[in-house]
Amino acid sequence: VLKYADGQQELSQSISFGEVYSGRGFALSFKRKEEFALRPGLYTFRANSTAEQVNSISRNLTVSPVNVNAKIIRVSLTDHNPRKAQFLVHLIDTLYLAYTDEQRIKETTLKIDFIAKQLEQTEQKLEDFESYFESFTITNKTTNMDTEISDVINALEEIEEKEFALATLLVRAD
Repeated sequence: VLKYADGQQELSQSISFGEVYSGRGFALSFKRKEEFALRPGLYTFRANSTAEQVNSISRNLTVSPVNVNAKIIRVSLTDHNPRKAQFLVHLIDTLYLAYTDEQRIKETTLKIDFIAKQLEQTEQKLEDFESYFESFTITNKTTNMDTEISDVINALEEIEEKEFALATLLVRAD
């Protein structure tokens, strides 16, 4: 006998295993496993709404940081069904790991984009210097540019030092 409340009214219906029962907004079918020995008596179960299931899990779920620097968390869930608790904790763990991987990929992508832009700017500067030397050589009809080359080499070394410092800073940020 299936009994349930529908608003203020309590409804009751006899059903057999395998038979489908339809109520307002739901349908139920009970199947009995072979190893389940049917004994006379009262069997009860409760079907919760999605909101009630979420509230129940939220009340019994604990998530706390174990090591913030290592990004380690502790997840625990109390439930009458240990398999359900284990499944949900594993699910939360899997989602957390997927989320952190996604965030790392985003961070790495941003860093790579930044370094690529810096590289493009450096390439453009080198092209500009090359054009400048060509123009200087043609204008002054000379190939003796020791002073100019020395200044450019110093500027290039300065750029390389800044790029190295930036790359080191980005690696430490990981």
